[in-house]
Amino acid sequence: MGNSKTMNTEEHQLSVDSSSTGGGSQPGNNPLNINSNSENLLIRPTAPISPLHILALSDLSNIVLDLRALAPHLSTLQLSRIDHAAVLAPPLSGSVSLAEVTHSILLLISQQVRTYKSEDLILLLNTSTGPVIEKSKRITIAPYPSKLFLSPEEADAHTEGEGSSSQHHLPNDFDYPDSSFGISPNFKILHSSPLSHLQLSILFQLSDLHQNLSLSSSSSCYVLPQSARTMLMEL
Repeated sequence: MGNSKTMNTEEHQLSVDSSSTGGGSQPGNNPLNINSNSENLLIRPTAPISPLHILALSDLSNIVLDLRALAPHLSTLQLSRIDHAAVLAPPLSGSVSLAEVTHSILLLISQQVRTYKSEDLILLLNTSTGPVIEKSKRITIAPYPSKLFLSPEEADAHTEGEGSSSQHHLPNDFDYPDSSFGISPNFKILHSSPLSHLQLSILFQLSDLHQNLSLSSSSSCYVLPQSARTMLMEL
């Protein structure tokens, strides 16, 4: 795992001091209070962070990020060098880029998702355009489980299955010319998530959270129970 973790917004670069314990960080400089000890944790912001429009995270492992509270300001998500992670983002008006992301599951509603040098991913998507895959392999793509994570109104807007306008099932693999026909050794398309709703709930809607490690008024941090840690390691 890397020694640094970085974030940025559209307006200015945000730097996370990897030597910080989190409690002494200023929210403006470290909006999610992620530090070098962020393994085996669930990070769940409790309120929107304005004007956070672009969030970039790097060098994280064994972590669960529930970013839904960052709506409606957050529009673009950039992840790099992430390993054994579970990421749940709010609906985004922009794009998601994944560079060197491995052994992770990501639940994303966005305009587009792009992967680069990434492996062993589960992407549960609702996208306006087909995912772009480059120098990546073992990518599993399935519909976003709207009924589990969205309100009834939001779920209606992002319908699963045949009634959905999502283009997640039309990926473009830059390394395989026939990918436009749904053929590529680098990805597979599933009709539903390979993880059950119960498993997703264990990862993101933990009922047995303990040892509350709240680090600021706008972000909460919890120790993951062993069941969730095991699921992360099996990704």
